[in-house]
Amino acid sequence: MKIFKKIIILILFLFLFNQFSLIKPLVAQTPATNTTNNIDLSILGELIRLLFSLGFRPQGGNLPDLTPIPGNVHSGANSAPSAPAPYNPGPIPFTPPSGYVYYSQCGASQYSPNPYKNKDFGGYSLPNGCNICKAGCGPTTVSMILGSLVNKSITPEAVVDYYGSTNLLKAKIPYYLGCDGSRASDAQAALNNLGGSYGLKTTAFRLYNSQSVGQQVANDFRNWLRSGWTIFALANYCENGCGHFFWIIEIDNNNQVWAYDPYYGRREAPPINENRYSPFPKYKSAFGVKKM
Repeated sequence: MKIFKKIIILILFLFLFNQFSLIKPLVAQTPATNTTNNIDLSILGELIRLLFSLGFRPQGGNLPDLTPIPGNVHSGANSAPSAPAPYNPGPIPFTPPSGYVYYSQCGASQYSPNPYKNKDFGGYSLPNGCNICKAGCGPTTVSMILGSLVNKSITPEAVVDYYGSTNLLKAKIPYYLGCDGSRASDAQAALNNLGGSYGLKTTAFRLYNSQSVGQQVANDFRNWLRSGWTIFALANYCENGCGHFFWIIEIDNNNQVWAYDPYYGRREAPPINENRYSPFPKYKSAFGVKKM
């Protein structure tokens, strides 16, 4: 039924496009000699990508402040002990890549690079309302990837400004970034547009039905990572909601997912083990990203 609805929506889009030319090209085009209403393939591709990549619904606002499972989660424990114990992250079972950049969406982080070590990006306003701390996990994650793989001067504020600039350019489909969060499709487009000239590439989306790390998710992530890709992920942190974006850089032999997390990782050195919030995160979508 969901697929049928998407097909109907797609047909309606194509009809409106062909009959009324409601959508303009994403980029400036050389004028064609034939001025009839031909479908621009880049627009068609963008519409299909949005329809099938959870791109219409903003994610990343109103996150719960979860308590990690007690115990030495970094060493692979995935269940809480019978008696309460303080959270002890323990050693990371691998050496994180050097030169990767971390940014917190709420408050200054000692793990951010100089000269941003003591800078609080959280109060910076989003184009459609609220601020980075409230709903800015998407652009903050984009800034970590771009800062790590492209240019260390790229900050969450710079990426937020880029999201806002798309609302002023009539030749582009505007990005959304406000109190409800942002869209995965916009994050992918921002990575491609801002990093593409530097060799940054992304893959197609993989969609999941709010799945915890099981065989399918772990295998997908492992295949990407072993082929040199990192992963931009969207997952729920409460039942049927609380969508959140973060950047996965490793999955170990115990299926522990290690990530640069702009919200849940703000209190310790990156990367953090996302499995410490079991049964969350529950993954909704992901795509690969790397610099070629």
